[in-house]
Amino acid sequence: MKAFHLVALLAYCLPFVKGAKWPAPEIDEPEALLYERGHQVIPERASLVLGLADECTQGFNKRSNAAEIIRLAYHDSATYDIEKGTGGLDASIRFPEERERPENVGAGMSIALRVMSGVANKYVSHADVIAVGLVTAVQGCGGPIIPYRSGRVDAPAPGPSGVPEPFEDLATHTASFKRQGFNQEEMIGLVACGHTLGGVRDNDFPDHVPKTDTGNGQSNIVTFDSTPAFDNAVVTEYLDGTTQNPLIAHPNTTMLSDLRIFSSDQNATMTKLADPQVFDATCRDLLERMINTVPNGVKLSEVIEPIPVKVGDTLLSVDDKSLVFRTSLRLLKANPNRLVTLHWVNRNGTEEVSTALPYNQTDVKTRITARLGLSPVRYWFSVPLETSSISKFWFTVDESDGSGPQVYDNDKEGYNIVQDSIIFSPQLSRKLANGFELVVAARNDVLPSRVSGEVTNYETGSFVDETTPIDFALAEDIPAVAGYSFYKTTVKINSLSLSFDVTSVVGDKTITQEFLRTYYVDPNIVS
Repeated sequence: MKAFHLVALLAYCLPFVKGAKWPAPEIDEPEALLYERGHQVIPERASLVLGLADECTQGFNKRSNAAEIIRLAYHDSATYDIEKGTGGLDASIRFPEERERPENVGAGMSIALRVMSGVANKYVSHADVIAVGLVTAVQGCGGPIIPYRSGRVDAPAPGPSGVPEPFEDLATHTASFKRQGFNQEEMIGLVACGHTLGGVRDNDFPDHVPKTDTGNGQSNIVTFDSTPAFDNAVVTEYLDGTTQNPLIAHPNTTMLSDLRIFSSDQNATMTKLADPQVFDATCRDLLERMINTVPNGVKLSEVIEPIPVKVGDTLLSVDDKSLVFRTSLRLLKANPNRLVTLHWVNRNGTEEVSTALPYNQTDVKTRITARLGLSPVRYWFSVPLETSSISKFWFTVDESDGSGPQVYDNDKEGYNIVQDSIIFSPQLSRKLANGFELVVAARNDVLPSRVSGEVTNYETGSFVDETTPIDFALAEDIPAVAGYSFYKTTVKINSLSLSFDVTSVVGDKTITQEFLRTYYVDPNIVS
C-alpha cells in the first residue's frame, strides 16, 4: 500500500537522531556483504551474494564450500613477507598462473572462487570478498565471529610462490610461517584452525588418499576430523589418538606435515587448544591477523560493525510515465508496531514536504546477525514524482512505545540527491539474450553534447575484472517523459554483476553518475 500527502515543515520539530554520514559506499557495500550477504535491491530480487559461503554440510564425498574458502584465503595470504611488506591477502590467487602451481593443487581453489564470483564491485575488492568469505564460512559453521575490515587492494599479477606443502620438513614450515609473521605456537594454532574443516582429496594426492568410486565421478575426501563443524575435534582427536587426519595417521611419513607441526613443542600448544574456548579465541585472533596481512601502503578500514540505521540502495529514475524515487531503510531490531515514514523536499524550491509509507518490509536476518542477537528489517519505498524532482529526503520512525517519532536525517543535513541532470532508467532498460540495452535519461534543459561512460564486469570466467568504454546515442524511439530525453547503448556482456558510470557533457560542464548496477534491470524480461 502506498500513501502520499503534504505535511507542514513542522516535521522538523521532532527530535533528531545523529547517524553516519551518507552516502558512504566504501562502508555501506562491505557492511551489506558481511551482514546481509549482499544487496537486495527490491523485496523480490537479491543481487548475487555469498549465499553458499557458509555451507559447511559435508555431502556425499564430504566436500564443503566453507573448507575450500578457508583454504583459498590461507593460500592467497601465504605469499605475505613481513620483512618486505609484500604479498598477503591480495587476491593474487585468482590468476591461473598462481592457482596452477603444485603448492595450490586441487579443484577446490577454483570452486571457491566460483562460489564468490560476481560479488566484488567498485567498493569491494576480490581480496575483500575472500576475507568476507572466510569470516562467513567460519561463523556459519559454528566458529567465532572474526572482526572484518575492508580496503584490501587486488594484486595486478600472480604473487610469489612459497605456500607450505605437506612433504616439506618442520624447519621449512617454521621458516615459511615466520616469513608470514607467525611464530611456532601461532603456526600450530593456525594449522589447527585451518584444518578443523575439510580434508585431503584423492585426486590431489592419489598416493596418500585411496581412490574410491563415489558412484558419480566425484573425488574421495578423507577429512581432518570426524565433525563437519568449526570446532576443536581436530585437536582432541589428535591428542586422544583417534584421529583420521591423513596428514597425521598414515604409513607414508613424508606427508605427515600436521603431525610434525602439532608435535613440534611436545604438544604444549595442542593441549591448550583442547579447551574449546581457548581454541575459539585463538582461531579468532590468528585468522583475523591472517586476513589482515596486506602489502605496505594498503590501509584497512576500522572494524565493520552493523550500521544501526542504514539507508539502502537509493535511485532516482524515470519510467515511461514519470520520475520515480525509490529507497529503503534498514533497522537492526524488528518491531511489528513500528511506523516508518519517508519525507522529501522537491527540487522546485518550495518548502512543502511530501511523505510516503513503505510499500513493503522484509526480514533481512542472516546467520551472523542472528548470532549477534539482531533481527534486521528493511522498509521499502517507491514513489512517483509527478510535479518535480527530489532534492533531499529523510525518515521518521515511531516505535509506538510512547517515546514519540525519531528523525533520521543524515546528521541534520538530509540525505541529498546531488544531481538529476543524468539518471538511470532501469525500467526502460532491457535484458538481452547476450547482454543489456541500457537506457539513461537527460534533463531537457541541460541536454548533453555527449553521453558516455564505462561498464565493468566483475563476473568473468578468468576472475579478473573487465572494463569496457560505452557511448550512448539519443533514443529517438522513446518519447520524452517528465522533461527528460532518453539515450541508450547496448552492452554485449551477459552478466548480472555489471556496474557502470555514465558521464554527460553539457557545454564545458561534465556531470557523472557513478556505480549504477544492472541488477536493477528485471532479468526475467528478456528481449
